[in-house]
Amino acid sequence: NNLSQHHNVVVGRNGAGKSNFFDAVRFILSDSFSQLRAEDRVQLLHEGAGASVLAAYVEIVFDNVQGRLPFDKDEVALRRIIGL
Repeated sequence: NNLSQHHNVVVGRNGAGKSNFFDAVRFILSDSFSQLRAEDRVQLLHEGAGASVLAAYVEIVFDNVQGRLPFDKDEVALRRIIGL
């Protein structure tokens, strides 16, 4: 396990994707993205230098071995999907 149970830091040079990482976490944990208008969805899906896509998702997997989340599983995954 490379992550501390107490503190972790995300570092990198400009353009390395630090903001994208935190935007993805905010996307999955916040309800503010659930009511995006069609043009906002297009902008979100087509931002960047890669090929355009019709849908994308972000998934975070939480360690639940200690049973802190109310699910009878060792890992709990949250996934949010956005599409046109």
